[in-house]
Amino acid sequence: KKVLYGPITPRVPGSILQLHPNLIVVADEEALSEI
Repeated sequence: KKVLYGPITPRVPGSILQLHPNLIVVADEEALSEI
């Protein structure tokens, strides 16, 4: 959740992906229900 919706920070390295213009998240319904 922090990777996609939290602030961009070194504490969450994946958060930098928020800046990528072509980011695609692939997940199943169970995983998405946690967001």
